[in-house]
Amino acid sequence: EPNNILYRYFPNIGKPTLIDVIKHWFLVVEKIKLGSLTWKSSENYKVIKKIIEKIYEIMNEFSQEMIHKNIIISFITKNRLFLNGEDLFDNDNWVAGDNLVFGVQEDISKGLKKVDEFIMPYKDLLKLAGAHELEEININEYDLIHDYHDQKDLLHNNLLKRLIRHPDTKHHDVIFIVGEEGTRIGASRYVLSAASEYFEKMFCGHTAESEDNRQVEVRLDYIQSNSFRVFLRWLYGESFEEASSTLRKRTEEENYDSYYLDFLVNLLKITDISGCKPLKDIVEITIMKDGCVNINNVIEMSEWADNCKALKLKNHCEKFINLNRGLILEKRLEFCENAIDDEEREEESQMLNIILNN
Repeated sequence: EPNNILYRYFPNIGKPTLIDVIKHWFLVVEKIKLGSLTWKSSENYKVIKKIIEKIYEIMNEFSQEMIHKNIIISFITKNRLFLNGEDLFDNDNWVAGDNLVFGVQEDISKGLKKVDEFIMPYKDLLKLAGAHELEEININEYDLIHDYHDQKDLLHNNLLKRLIRHPDTKHHDVIFIVGEEGTRIGASRYVLSAASEYFEKMFCGHTAESEDNRQVEVRLDYIQSNSFRVFLRWLYGESFEEASSTLRKRTEEENYDSYYLDFLVNLLKITDISGCKPLKDIVEITIMKDGCVNINNVIEMSEWADNCKALKLKNHCEKFINLNRGLILEKRLEFCENAIDDEEREEESQMLNIILNN
């Protein structure tokens, strides 16, 4: 075998000719197809496969040289010389080049097969032998641009629009009759059931409100309509800030702070009745953060928090009372003195007793 120095000056020395390799290739494939037991032995199997692999490697190099291409085509076209499978001795695994297809995920037909991994590296050789290739579409990048669309936002916005703008229409299958004024507010039982376990039990249990295929009415005398609207909008996916932002625009009350606190307390009651803890937490924190608790109302706020099982707010009120007991007591005494009738005086006396016994 030539040494490294000879290879450097005579790179082709010792390299077989194209014709020699082709003849050797044909001979090896013929022997394999004859199925000699000696060749099938386990010790020879790997050696033979290595020989085939080396032939493909050398032939692939020849295939890249223009002067050899026509010779290769004339010898190997239509001949089943390519091992397109694992087993050397399975004749079905030996195919001609034009039986192979690059770029497909599975065989197209009996005569057009996916290129096996074993011969995948020898693409130049296979293409000369007539192998096909799936043509890729050259997609224009502008064809891949589409208008922005968020279906979740569209659904959310349309549901809210129907809730807010159409309070009592065919779009709703439940009508809530809210408060002493009997305000009618429409909604979807399906949406509410998906958003709240309380409504799921109401509308999907064995109750009068769960009847299918008809619009039902639910009377809620004990709550205020403005608080209930915000509650529904929150269940429909709107943030508390967005849902309650319209209150200042809607109210005609002169004392907005008092109106807003009344709204929050009523909403707190709704969250307690419906078991809606996430919104209850938000309402409690809003009351605490916005400075709604003061000397004038801390006793009442503590009572409301207790009734609604609003633990954060209850603790907040107790801390406020402990820090300002003297001032709160003075204020309550003043309320008692200025009471306009016995009923109001009795109520203020009860508030005094609460702080004295706390």
